[in-house]
Formats: sequence, structure tokens, C-alpha cells
Amino acid sequence: MHFDESLTTERDIESAINRQPLLVTPETPLFEVVVLMTQSGLDSQKQSILAGNPGSNHAKCKTSSFALVMKDEKLLGIFTERDIVKLAAEGRDIQTLTVGEVMTPQVITLPINSLRDLFGPLFLFRRYKIRHLPIVGDRGELIGIISQDGIRQLVKPTDFLKLKRVSEVMTTPVIVAPLQALISEIAQLMTIHGVSCVVITQDTEVEGEENRAFPVGIVTERDILHFQALKLDMSQTSVDTVMSSPLFLLQPEDTLWTAYQEMQNRQVRRLVVSWDWGEGIGIITETNLLQSLEIKEIFEVEESIEKTFQQVESQTIQQILNHKINHQEKLERLLAQVSDNLDKIFRQNYISLERQQSQIESVLLDVEEMQVLVCQINQETKDLQKIAQANLEDEENIHQKQQIIEGNINEEEGEQDGREGNLPKHLPQIATGS
Repeated sequence: MHFDESLTTERDIESAINRQPLLVTPETPLFEVVVLMTQSGLDSQKQSILAGNPGSNHAKCKTSSFALVMKDEKLLGIFTERDIVKLAAEGRDIQTLTVGEVMTPQVITLPINSLRDLFGPLFLFRRYKIRHLPIVGDRGELIGIISQDGIRQLVKPTDFLKLKRVSEVMTTPVIVAPLQALISEIAQLMTIHGVSCVVITQDTEVEGEENRAFPVGIVTERDILHFQALKLDMSQTSVDTVMSSPLFLLQPEDTLWTAYQEMQNRQVRRLVVSWDWGEGIGIITETNLLQSLEIKEIFEVEESIEKTFQQVESQTIQQILNHKINHQEKLERLLAQVSDNLDKIFRQNYISLERQQSQIESVLLDVEEMQVLVCQINQETKDLQKIAQANLEDEENIHQKQQIIEGNINEEEGEQDGREGNLPKHLPQIATGS
């Protein structure tokens, strides 16, 4: 399998930074922020004014799943699609709120000088259950933001995608709701179960068997965002009128390559998996692809490069050891030679002063050479110690990365946390999928 070794360089990971994120001030009305997040483009001057920088010149901003809250060039907080779903579930009126009142403060950030490879952002995504990671400079100034989507676009798919099946990485069970459910109830389900989508099902007759709940649509966090922007009465609107339908359904035996292509072609972040006429329902997301492909693949890339470094390093160590052994042997010979010469000088009774002085000078030259050899041996010892220390640190890093790969991953994009559980009493007709 061919790997692109450039994926591990700082320059390439920096290309995943969105340097023109949506910026707003804390006083911005929340409804206006929601509208800006749903727009396909944003006037650069308007974006600059909202960010508190009327003189700056930003390019157009694509549809955004977040807004960074800034004031006086200081990052105060972040507002995401998940926040809008929570507000909808609580029934709060976004017309009366400012983004500063509902933003998430104390944002997790990453200094750009710590951005060396993909593992840093991926670890922070998982550790703090976030999808967006602002990148800051030495003085804490905002440089841009990295998202899961940005990393997914940076890492190119390989033949590895064609070797794994959807069934190996999909999430199941999933949270489902009937066609008659209200949008407000869907938002509550997302908040209760910590998921980013709910699959809408319809009872379908299966010959010779009981009716089955067949997946016919889906509602996502982004949909809730759009419903808020359109000022829909979510407590009176049923999902069958607004859900994304018809669904494109994957089969468990489909390859991840198929799933990846469909996500790219349909510009979506998740796809529904169904089998046995709706008896089984699953979800595969871009997070699943990141966890099953990119982390493993990047680790294998680094491991391949590490092996090359180890081969070079092994040769370097051997050279240092050879030099050190040669120097030590020479030092021992000189030491024996100096000892013999001094012994001869002291045993000679009849020798001219000039001859004795000459012999002493010869011994002193040998001693000087011995001092040079001792310095060389000490330096070689230090070099070997540095390599040993670096190897220990590398082993710790590799162990950490292996934990990232092999760890039990149950977070983020939402669906991973979707489990069967107790539903609120006021939602009797909504249940989890099998």
C-alpha cells in the first residue's frame, strides 16, 4: 500500500487550518448568528464588522457549523450547531438572546508551535469531545481553526478504504423517531442522547412478519439550525414535512470507499445503513472514517518513516560505538605507554639532563593526546545518551498513538453516544432503533 509521507509534516497540517472562520462579537443577536451560519456566502465587509475589525479584509465564508466569539481581537467563546440544538430542546427563543449569553466560554485551543502533526488535533477532539479546535499564536492571537472535516479533506483515501466494510465501523443502535414526531421532540432526543442526528422511520408491512420500522428520512443538527433560521414553530411542525428524504441507504457489506464517495458526492457528513428490510439500522459518519482510516493510516505512515529513521539511527549508533571503542583502546595503549616511559625515566641513573627532558616532553605529548581522547569519549557517551533519551520519548509517543488507535472510541459526531435508554415520559411514541 502506498502512503503519502507528506501527511506528517507541519506544512501540510497547517493547510488544514481554516484561516477565515466566521467571527462575531458577543453582542451579536443570536438569530443573526444563526442566519450567518446557514448562509452559503458572507459579505467580507459585513464579516469584518461583526468580528470587530472593520478595516480587515476577509474572503467569503462558506456555510459554517460554528461561530467564534471575539472582542478586541480576543477569543471569548464558540457557538456551534450542537448549541442551537440544545436551545431548541429547551424551547428557548433565539430572537431574544445574544450569542454571548449562550456561547461556550473557555475554548480549548492549540498553539500553532505545538501543531506538528495530525495526532495533536485528533487527540484533543477525542479528549474534550469537540469538533472545532482554534489555533492561536504565541501571544494568544487567533490564527484560524481546525475541524474534523478539514482533517478528513487533508488526508486522502487510499486502497485501505476498499479493504474494509461499512459493517466494521458503523455505529449501532441508532436513535430513531416516527414520522409523526415534532421537530422539538427530535431536538430533545438529540440533547438527551448526545447524538447529532435522528433517523426517521415508517412502519412497513413485511409479508408473513410483523410491521417493521423502515428508515425513510433523517434530521441532523444542521437541519435544526436551518429550522431556527427559517423561524419554524418546532413545537407544531412534524418531521415528515421537513426531514431529508428520500434516504440513500448503504448496506453493511458496502466498502468504506463507497461510503466515502457517497459522502463526497452528496456533501453530507453521515449516511444511514440498513439491512433486513429495516430490522437493522446503523449510521456511518465522517468521524467513523477518520477513526478507521486516517488515524491508523497516519500512524502507519509515521511508523514507516520511523523505521527508516531507526535504520539510519542504528548506523549512527554503530559508528559512534566504533569510534568510542577505538578511542578507548588507543587511550589504554597510551596509558600503558606513558606508564612504561615514566618508569624507564625514573630507573635510569646515568642520563644527560637534555635526554631526560626530551623523554619527559614525549610523555607530556602522550598525556595531551590522552586528554583529547578522554574529551572525545565523553562527547561520544553524551551523544549515545541523547539518542537513548530520544528513543524513550519516541516510545512514549508511539504508545500514546497506539492508545489513540486501539482505544475504545465512543464520542463526538454524536452517533457514537447513541444508546438505548430511558426516554422522557412526554415522548411515548419515540424509541430507539434495534
